[in-house]
Amino acid sequence: MKRANGKSALVELVDGAIDYAGAFPPAELPVERAFRNYLGYRRSPGAQLLGRFVCTLPQLSTITELLKKNEEKKVYLTLIAPTLEAPAVMSRNAPLRVTALETKVEPASFPSLEQHIRSFADRKIDVLVEPLCGAAPTLETLTPMLESMSRIGADLTRGSRIGLKLRLGVPSDLHVPKLSDLAAILLACAVRGIPLKL
Repeated sequence: MKRANGKSALVELVDGAIDYAGAFPPAELPVERAFRNYLGYRRSPGAQLLGRFVCTLPQLSTITELLKKNEEKKVYLTLIAPTLEAPAVMSRNAPLRVTALETKVEPASFPSLEQHIRSFADRKIDVLVEPLCGAAPTLETLTPMLESMSRIGADLTRGSRIGLKLRLGVPSDLHVPKLSDLAAILLACAVRGIPLKL
């Protein structure tokens, strides 16, 4: 079924759905090679699936230099940041633009950061927060964070989101939630309208 914009519903659903993290495990490519791959994938038949390039703050200077040698007009980034401090590259200046920030926060301290997090959303930057827990996250430990995310999400203008990031590795990993806890967290996010990245 075609929409008014000429795209099928399926294409619209998957448009930009996959961020490319080639410099991270399991591929762990050098950032130069990962970025070249990303630019190549943007010219491939499945390019509509491709979202942002995922990088860390130290990798930004390398990416900036590589971009100068290419004909790409604009590249959108997901920045993996150790804190919620905003680097200068988060401005709207082309050709590099950070449109998503992933960071880790202790669930109990998240509500005190609410205003700071809202400032990112005001700049149309998606924020994905991974709970920084000493053990596997549970609904009980995440509730203050989820309630705060729900308040922020309700106030956001169109074009920015706040979401939860959970790691799902091998069950023996101490930071991977138990299946019952995961089900409870997924349900709580669905009820509150909180996007998830797994």
